[in-house]
Amino acid sequence: FNNAGDEVRGYDLKVKTSKASDDIEALSKIKALKSDLIYLSNPINQVNEFTNKTHQLKEEIALYISPEILESGKFADGDEVEVKTNSGEVKLKVTLDKQLRGDIPYVATFDKSVDTKSLFGDGYRFTTATIRKV
Repeated sequence: FNNAGDEVRGYDLKVKTSKASDDIEALSKIKALKSDLIYLSNPINQVNEFTNKTHQLKEEIALYISPEILESGKFADGDEVEVKTNSGEVKLKVTLDKQLRGDIPYVATFDKSVDTKSLFGDGYRFTTATIRKV
């Protein structure tokens, strides 16, 4: 209704034609990044700090990498690395996660004694980082 009490309902629709295509471009690696991209997540067996207290699940917090990263030769399983972001830095051991695919490693949060959440100061699950062997 407008100020005069007239009823105004519906939509003013205009017909527009466009062409559709099933062709898509393949995604390429981001070359503009001067540092690595890391993700904040937990391994499949360690959900949070409470599962870390169980005696059955004995797992160390680490920088988890995929088989593709391992094959690239950048890091080896068991290497000690320093992960540094704009928000902080942490030393972690590199661990192979055979279920992971791609070239983005992840950092876990299940161990409260290692402040890995500080690496992600802006609240996002992804951040850029510099990862170097120690």
